[in-house]
Amino acid sequence: MPRIEQWLNRTVPSSKGYAPVELIFDAQKSDIFAKFLSELDDSPENEELAAKVLKAYTKMKEKASKRDSRRKLGNSRWTPNVNDTVLLKTQPMPDAIKGMMSKFMLLYEGPFLILKIYPHSAYELTDENGRARGKFSKKALKPYREERQHELETDIDL
Repeated sequence: MPRIEQWLNRTVPSSKGYAPVELIFDAQKSDIFAKFLSELDDSPENEELAAKVLKAYTKMKEKASKRDSRRKLGNSRWTPNVNDTVLLKTQPMPDAIKGMMSKFMLLYEGPFLILKIYPHSAYELTDENGRARGKFSKKALKPYREERQHELETDIDL
């Protein structure tokens, strides 16, 4: 265990650019690859601890902002209206007897029509025959795009 702990404390994560022992104890990291690859170590040998911490903090902030820019925004900007066509997210149940696994089942059912909007993002849905499907949260809904469905059907026919 001590060797594993030492290895983890001396490993340089890409998020910071410095090993934990460099930032916490101001110790030199021992890099076994530095003997073989001289271009691996791009930090100066006698860099001050405050400069290391500042560089690590800056690098972590940059990576965090990149992650935030890639984050999915979901359907928070989408506002469903009455008579819009939507898909409903379902929880697929596997059927071991039939040999069906849930990861291969469809995640959405539909299309459904929004019949009525209730306060606090609740929507009443009906199917194409006018039968009530129930009330659902906006989180469970997704806009239905008929042209996309047509593309999927033609791909299956091929």
